[in-house]
Amino acid sequence: QAWSPSRSGPSRGASSTRVTTDTFMVAFNMHATVQLKSYLAMAMIGFILFIMIFSSLALSSVVTELAVRPLERMLSTVRQIASTVFKFSAEVADENQDDADLDINSSNEMKLLEKVVQKLAIIADLQGTNHVKATADMQDEDLGILS
Repeated sequence: QAWSPSRSGPSRGASSTRVTTDTFMVAFNMHATVQLKSYLAMAMIGFILFIMIFSSLALSSVVTELAVRPLERMLSTVRQIASTVFKFSAEVADENQDDADLDINSSNEMKLLEKVVQKLAIIADLQGTNHVKATADMQDEDLGILS
């Protein structure tokens, strides 16, 4: 009488594992094990994607807090100082009418800084020049106060 297996073989030949010797053969149905291994690999990939997304969001938040916000504060301070300098230089010297058209809120920061430095140079030059011409009737104390 021939032996017949009580269970059927796997649907794919790649899911079976066979161990043979000269007189003996054992076949294992590894279909459920391979299927479980595949599900666990997909779950691991999903978990790694979740960790990567969470880490990138946390990193983005830290970069925003440490780098972007201080830059925004600095640029708002530059804009505030620029508006003050432009107002003061407009009162002192009205020779450049085309610079009055500069929009502080929408201009490039580097161009804004260049304009601020130019205006500060004009103001420093005006402050540094000695406008007192007639000093003949002044005393030493008067000249000391003016200089």
